[in-house]
Amino acid sequence: MCGLIAADGHLESSGCMVLAQKDRRFIDWLVEFIRNSNIKISSVFFDRSADVWKIKMRDKVFYSYLLSNGIRTGKKSYLLKPPIRCDPLWYIVGFIDGDGWIEQVKKKANGKTYYYLRIGIKTKSRELRDWMRQVLHSLGVITSKADKKDGYEIHIDRNPWIVALYLQNPAHKERLSRIKDDRIKVSSYSMNPFLLTLPYQPGTTAGNPPGYTRATMAGTAGSDPERGR
Repeated sequence: MCGLIAADGHLESSGCMVLAQKDRRFIDWLVEFIRNSNIKISSVFFDRSADVWKIKMRDKVFYSYLLSNGIRTGKKSYLLKPPIRCDPLWYIVGFIDGDGWIEQVKKKANGKTYYYLRIGIKTKSRELRDWMRQVLHSLGVITSKADKKDGYEIHIDRNPWIVALYLQNPAHKERLSRIKDDRIKVSSYSMNPFLLTLPYQPGTTAGNPPGYTRATMAGTAGSDPERGR
């Protein structure tokens, strides 16, 4: 949840947390996920002015946890800091689910056409972007960067499936199901054989399938483990 709120949510000075998404399917999934995490939902509503669905939550412990992980009230996008209390990979996965994109790359070389997956991330915080790159590189996920006028980007071209397996945004999952990638032998991104190639498994339970099922979060003893997303 931490990475997702950093990307597509905000904190109100009143102590409320708001998460916004266009896709109602993702909102429904998140509502169940949040309730299972014992976080109180105040309301779920459609904001016509912004053309998005919103979930409003109120939980003092979770609110303090988000503040301690670099999320601020107000214009947070410029103030986001790297998290210090949640699992780094889960944070990045949540951020991609909220503010990332799935891209089909097509390149030609030596008379042949090659296809592969690229995952993109954009943030207005350069510090956060550089931290995410460092984390991904430590996991064998090699990235490139691009500094744009409207933000700082990460392009994941090498080993992107390590991250893609854990995405839950329905729009991303649909896009992934149609991706062609000549670097892999299995056609479907959700096939279990991919799990055997992962150099890193979030949490303490090896072999978890794609998704955020009770992943143990570093540095959050005594709180709900799923809050690290």
